[in-house]
Amino acid sequence: MNLPLNHNEPLLMHVDLNSCFASVEQQASPHLRGKPVVVAAYASANGCVVSPSIEAKQLGIKTGMTVRDARIIYPDVIVRTPDPAKYRHVHKQFAAIFHDYSPDVTPKSIDEAVIDFTRTKATQSRDTCKNRT
Repeated sequence: MNLPLNHNEPLLMHVDLNSCFASVEQQASPHLRGKPVVVAAYASANGCVVSPSIEAKQLGIKTGMTVRDARIIYPDVIVRTPDPAKYRHVHKQFAAIFHDYSPDVTPKSIDEAVIDFTRTKATQSRDTCKNRT
């Protein structure tokens, strides 16, 4: 099979923070690190899991399942309810880091963004070097 390949250097980066809300909870509360944690819309049995931690995912707990189903998979799963203010704070921190690399950052959600490097100094100087040869 002969597939055409794009040999151009990438100028866009899509950033999607893995298990964002659960990871934020683990970072905010060190005793949760390394443990199966889910952030669910409600802590009740019918609450919907919106963010399982990496450890919870490894056990088979998935986004969209109920807290009841998560507890069937792992009865001791730690359930947290969303803390939007905490997640907005982290979002702003990441946005600031992204803007250190490019002025063109497009947020797609609270845990997702696209960074365009087209107008960055590194890209412009690379293009200048190519034009000299």
